[in-house]
Amino acid sequence: MNLSPNQFVVVVTRPGTPLRFQLECTGEVVAGRAEACDIVLADDVVSRQHASLQRLGEQLLIRDLGSRNGTTVNGRRFAGSEAFAPARATVQIGPFQLAVSLPESASDSTTVMAVQAMNARCYLDPGLHAFYVDGSMAIEGLAGREFALLERLARAAPNVVPNQDLADSIWGEGQWDVYMLHNLVRRVRRKIGEVTADEVLVTVPGAGYRLL
Repeated sequence: MNLSPNQFVVVVTRPGTPLRFQLECTGEVVAGRAEACDIVLADDVVSRQHASLQRLGEQLLIRDLGSRNGTTVNGRRFAGSEAFAPARATVQIGPFQLAVSLPESASDSTTVMAVQAMNARCYLDPGLHAFYVDGSMAIEGLAGREFALLERLARAAPNVVPNQDLADSIWGEGQWDVYMLHNLVRRVRRKIGEVTADEVLVTVPGAGYRLL
């Protein structure tokens, strides 16, 4: 599959923490603290809508959206509201680094390194099959269905995933029953509980499950 001509890749890290996730973006995306942003950066020094990123041909257009603390591109805080950068650039927003690149073909675009919940509290590392809460590893070595459960919830967070949608994505349509789902959730919740007493995987009676 060919990439869209306005597609680009963003790898987000927070130096000094295990946070690392990758997003494939199309069009103009907004990074900021608000949960409605395309790239959620949960830190008080980040403005609710901090900056936007967009591919224009073989360049990147970075706009500061009136943030309190400014935006840095390739080590320099740019003057004015926008800056053009080459095909690869490092954007600093508060404590977060966004490595932005322009893949030329589908083979240049790697798979998602991590799946982050929209509230930025929880994320998954597919390489380690690990689940992180608040920057700390909560579970390492997730079994296949455990990982599938948390991946589906993380992609939807903080929204509720209905029981049927959740189970169909794990076992396949018509290949599960409610006890299988409840037992899987119980097992994952028990593993999370060994690391943190905070409620993370929540049951929404009559609706489904979600991650806080």
